[in-house]
Amino acid sequence: MRRAVWRWRSSMQLRVVTSTLVVGIVALAALGAYLSDSVRDGLFERRVAEIDLESAQSTERARQTLDASPATTVSEIQSLLYDLHGMLLSSGSASRDVFLWRPEDQPFIGLLDVSSNNQLEQLVSPELREATVEAEGKQVLQPVAVPTAPSDPDSPVVPGVVVGTTVEVPVAGTYELYYLYDLESDQETLTFLQSVLLVGAVVLLALLAAITTLVTRQAVLPVRQAASVAERLADGRLDERLPVKGHDEMASLARTLNEMAQSLQEQIGRMEELSMLQRRFVSDVSHELRTPLTTIRMRPRCCTPRARTSTPCRDAPPSCSRPSSTGSRTCSPTCWRSAASTPARRCSTRSAATCATSSWRPSSTPRPSPSARACGCPCTSGTSR
Repeated sequence: MRRAVWRWRSSMQLRVVTSTLVVGIVALAALGAYLSDSVRDGLFERRVAEIDLESAQSTERARQTLDASPATTVSEIQSLLYDLHGMLLSSGSASRDVFLWRPEDQPFIGLLDVSSNNQLEQLVSPELREATVEAEGKQVLQPVAVPTAPSDPDSPVVPGVVVGTTVEVPVAGTYELYYLYDLESDQETLTFLQSVLLVGAVVLLALLAAITTLVTRQAVLPVRQAASVAERLADGRLDERLPVKGHDEMASLARTLNEMAQSLQEQIGRMEELSMLQRRFVSDVSHELRTPLTTIRMRPRCCTPRARTSTPCRDAPPSCSRPSSTGSRTCSPTCWRSAASTPARRCSTRSAATCATSSWRPSSTPRPSPSARACGCPCTSGTSR
């Protein structure tokens, strides 16, 4: 029983702590995922807004520079494109690459495309180039994955954004202008925030486990004490009681259990008293009935016809009188007791039958009859009724 109680205690506390931790882990995982996604989306949207504004400002300056340029020959225009490319690289973010390309459907007139990083040109997809040309001067944004080491095909990637628009170059016509922004710094910020959230979740889980263990112990400890006291009460130790502290539900449980134990002790005490009285009564009654039962067993041995050949006969005492004239005879209890104390002797079958079948009655003048003297039965004569 104690082993079962121990298992119940352990399983109950373990079950409460485990269920609380499982619920806490699920809740923290859901909350952490929501916060991480919210932070990521917030950072990305903020950064995209900044990129859009910065690209629009750079594009506006580029257009002003191209419109104010007096270049008319191919060499002058090529130099203008190089100067414009350098100005766009220096005026923007440090993590920005700039590509100035001739449209694919435009005939070649001797001008070269200008790019800040030829290894990243594949990040500008044909779909983006087509959408940029169709936008007619408006900006088009597309998120991309930028490799940290473009020369290594297995290098890790970081998020990035490509912004495309068009500008008008003198003599050459429309040119495609693309900005490639690297969001590695923003990714590091997001990773740091996720690490902080993870550490906070672990610390919160540890605190949750400690708080749950403490609260469970405070809630289960009175139940353990009640189970221990109930076990001792079941073993017969009726003087065990629970300590009552405070006025909460556990104190009410302790008071109720103590009242139950007190009532049980009183009931068992009363039952023990009744059992003792019953045993004493049975002993007294058996003692009082022992002597009459002995007398009742002796009477049929002397006065039943079955004892004709072997009935022990005794001499009639002097207190037995002769039978009356009517012939009615009755045995006297006094004579029977006297006969029981005299030595026994055998009588004849006829005398025993006569003695057994005669009716005797006490008389005022006791005198034994011949038959009574022959068979040893004390009797007196009396008047027949």
